[in-house]
Amino acid sequence: MLQRWTDERVSVEECNGPTHLGACLLDKGWQTVALSALLAKQHFNNRDGRFVPEFANPETRACNKNLSLVGLVDTRSVVLPALHEVVSFLKDPGKRLDVIVGPGRSELSLALSTLAAAEDVPMISYWSSSPQLSESNRYSRFVRTMPSDETGAVAVCSLWADDMKFSSAAVLFAEDAYGEGYAKAMRQNCAHRGLDIRWFAFAFEASTSEDIEIPIAALKASGLNAVHVIATGFQSTLIIEVAVAQEVLRRSPTALWSYTEAVELSDFSKLSPEARRAADGSQRINAYGGVQSNPLWQRFVHEWKEFTAPAFSERLPANWSSTEEVFSNFRINTSTSARDIATYMYDAVAAAGLLACAAAPQVCCRRHLFRRRRRCHCSLGPATSLVVLCVLLLALAFALSLSPSLSLSPSPSPSPSPSLPPSLSPTLSSTLSSTLSSTLSSTLSLSMSLNLAYSLASFSL
Repeated sequence: MLQRWTDERVSVEECNGPTHLGACLLDKGWQTVALSALLAKQHFNNRDGRFVPEFANPETRACNKNLSLVGLVDTRSVVLPALHEVVSFLKDPGKRLDVIVGPGRSELSLALSTLAAAEDVPMISYWSSSPQLSESNRYSRFVRTMPSDETGAVAVCSLWADDMKFSSAAVLFAEDAYGEGYAKAMRQNCAHRGLDIRWFAFAFEASTSEDIEIPIAALKASGLNAVHVIATGFQSTLIIEVAVAQEVLRRSPTALWSYTEAVELSDFSKLSPEARRAADGSQRINAYGGVQSNPLWQRFVHEWKEFTAPAFSERLPANWSSTEEVFSNFRINTSTSARDIATYMYDAVAAAGLLACAAAPQVCCRRHLFRRRRRCHCSLGPATSLVVLCVLLLALAFALSLSPSLSLSPSPSPSPSPSLPPSLSPTLSSTLSSTLSSTLSSTLSLSMSLNLAYSLASFSL
């Protein structure tokens, strides 16, 4: 399981909080993301259907698949540490991997999914949204529970052209897989609406104000006041501070700035008072995970304080709050990390378990339950397996009919790449790969997210 606890790109000197093994520790919202993954594993293995009813249905209860965690890894938000960990696991015969859940950032998924495909190991990401990852011929073992940035690009261009009636705007983006993929999708969608867009790029390694000054100066010279920023939360705070200093982002005359889901509300608390005043009223366009209209999410929020520490939670960074304190005091319904990232993490783990049972639903024959247990290998027949897959697809259709309809709703995203379930031999993995290309999309309807709608939220700072 590839999680995101720290960000190595942020220097210890510029880190506004505690560190973990020499890297800047992310805030408590990311602790809820890590815990949600461990909770999903526990709920699937216990066939606890409170939040994913399909965990407790007869077919899943009859399935003998459980999720075993062989590694809990902090990617440190950069490629090389994550790559090293994955290679070490793939080379270790004692730690045979059937599926990888994660990573979060698109840059990491682009690097790791190729390696995973070469080893015939599926990868299910919870936060990688680059449209490039939808190229199933190149990333044949990659799937994701979060929608592609193609849908976010449609939402931004629709906002500018249809709602705001703008004729021109600017996009400021990082030169990495996430930024370039999002910008490419915006080029296509905004051009289709007749928008004149100016593009301002900065190095994805940018970690100081000096790295941002040149593109902000070019943006100022353009005279454009509608700006969409495609960057991480830390980079966005740098951008805002520099933009305010150069009077590009200001209260009057009005400048309309918007940000992606990579920016969290907690990032704005790190701004200077002057920057916070200038950024007040900025907008965030993102895919909602947990929505109030979803009773499963409401129940998850209500029962959050009653959870106890799941297995492996003791391996999380010691500088985070205790697991018990997070469950008892943290309000996940007000956290963008919990609502819009942890939900998709829960989905990814849920998908791994449900797909295992859909692809190879072996069950123990009851007449041999207490006799010759090693010879008990009966499984559902082809017809029953087909019924299971059809039920999953029908659940998706039903869920989509319940999804909220917004003015910024996206166009359908490309079909996900095929995925493979855990606990399968390599032979079964390669054999069943082609049968699962349409199943993962239905898992969103089985977990907390229940919608792919994009929303527009204004920051009141």
